[in-house]
Amino acid sequence: MDHIHMVPHRGKSTVIPFVPIRELFTSPMYLTYEGSLTEPPCEETVTWVILNKPGYITADQLWHLQSLRRGNHGQTLPITGNFRPLQPLNTRAIRTNIPPYSLGCSTVNTTSLYQAVDLTGR
Repeated sequence: MDHIHMVPHRGKSTVIPFVPIRELFTSPMYLTYEGSLTEPPCEETVTWVILNKPGYITADQLWHLQSLRRGNHGQTLPITGNFRPLQPLNTRAIRTNIPPYSLGCSTVNTTSLYQAVDLTGR
């Protein structure tokens, strides 16, 4: 995040120091599911990882993220709307390494494979 201000536009690049992937994780516990890219061609080739605890950024880091622009230098198109509506589950399974007893469930399910519930109503 400390180098984001150096690449505000497409085509810019900068060298960043090596960051061990473990430093990005806020918790050793997580959920995963197979999904798709969020922008076209939206291919289903992504394994999404949802950490059990949120990561935090500073107000300055948020400002730098919000300052990123689409296009080349001089264009003022902010990166907004880079999400897509909820998609059908297509029988996706949610996997986790979170022990069932830590989920606060009244009944203990010893499996670590959970079937997602479709909240989109589709």
